[in-house]
Amino acid sequence: MEQIRTLIRNEKTAVLCGAGISVASGIPAFRGTGGLWARYDPERFATEEGLTSLFRNDPRVLKEFLCEWYGVLLKAEPNAVHRILVRLEQEGWVSGVITQNIDDLHRRAGSIRVAQIHGSAMGMRCPHCGIRRRRTPQECRRLLNGLSSASTRRRIRAWILRLRGTCPECRGRLTPAVVLFGQQLPLEPLESARRYIFEAGVLLCVGTSGSVYPAASLPGYARQHAKKVFVVNPEPTALDFSADGVFRQLAADFFEKLSLH
Repeated sequence: MEQIRTLIRNEKTAVLCGAGISVASGIPAFRGTGGLWARYDPERFATEEGLTSLFRNDPRVLKEFLCEWYGVLLKAEPNAVHRILVRLEQEGWVSGVITQNIDDLHRRAGSIRVAQIHGSAMGMRCPHCGIRRRRTPQECRRLLNGLSSASTRRRIRAWILRLRGTCPECRGRLTPAVVLFGQQLPLEPLESARRYIFEAGVLLCVGTSGSVYPAASLPGYARQHAKKVFVVNPEPTALDFSADGVFRQLAADFFEKLSLH
């Protein structure tokens, strides 16, 4: 612990965050026992083709998934780790947060330099003209209430379309600003992630299995630029073997013990 404490005091740190960060906020991990993909097949619920097929052929199942997932997101609040990272950024220790999570909790906590490399479930974008907008929690709750009360296939489809919304510029149908399986990551947040790493001397990988690419390539990018890489996770990860140090801890416990003052 003393080694990383000294490094962070002398060098800025970029923080790569995975699903483990948000578990304490009540958001289950996607993978593993009890994860979302243990109950919902990602080929059906996390690909454009699968979601389109569900909308057309099985809208009730899609309604169940959307109500559960957005219901969890709307109940979640930033936890102690989100707040600690805000403070570390404000005090100049952290160059930026790189998150694989789509829950928006880092921004809601107050982090400014955030690269949301998999997008945000609260964001919407137009695939035709590129317009982006963010939904407020209140707007999402209203739409979710309407969807959950719909009972016929026709009404369910109508509320799902309302949940997507319409582009104010071209009137095209909006899509959630998240990266589905098989889609390329947007270039802008990936460039921001690399910039945060380049500006830092340390990359701290927290609560991530290190198995999802291209996010899992960022520690390699850090090493190519002579940055130290540390892993904080209670379970073994794909990043452990090449890391400069591994802390087999929950994120909250690690940051509590870090104490930079």
